[in-house]
Amino acid sequence: VAAKAADNIRPAGKVPMAHYNVFGALLLSAAAPAAAAGNADAVDAYMSEAAVVALHYAHGDRHDYETSFGRSQLEMQRAHQCAVLGKSDVALKAAGKVARPDLRAISWGALHLDVAQAALAMRGKARVAVKALLTAYGVSPEWAKHQGLWRDAAATAIRADRSDAAKRLEAAAGLGLRRPPAYTGDLTI
Repeated sequence: VAAKAADNIRPAGKVPMAHYNVFGALLLSAAAPAAAAGNADAVDAYMSEAAVVALHYAHGDRHDYETSFGRSQLEMQRAHQCAVLGKSDVALKAAGKVARPDLRAISWGALHLDVAQAALAMRGKARVAVKALLTAYGVSPEWAKHQGLWRDAAATAIRADRSDAAKRLEAAAGLGLRRPPAYTGDLTI
């Protein structure tokens, strides 16, 4: 549906930035189900076209008509597609290219859930996953608690890492009665 909608509004000639925004957002929306279906070729095609559109965004992402698009949104979605497709190293590199001010808060939380998934798929990256899950929780405890993927990733990360950060994550994942101190350190990957 998103791919067809994008095709119907493909920019031709000079168009307002809002038009590019919606077009780019639709391309990213088409890539997500392609990744879920394991169709890496379709993901690559949508992401490549979206990358060309993102070249118009020299001054950060835009948020028009309740859509978000730009270079950070592109990399956020690349992190998601790659985490889903099992390309964890590429997912973490893409996440590292995202500029925090460009994303809405919930997108920042979702990005960190993807970082956690990618990190948990890699040997020796459990602490990165813990920090990412704490960041996602810090964005919205209610959102995190209602995400089965967050709860599953938290359980896996807690079993793999017994640091103080993992203990805070365990408190958050428990009954959700108290909010742990936010992780304020660097998310060095």
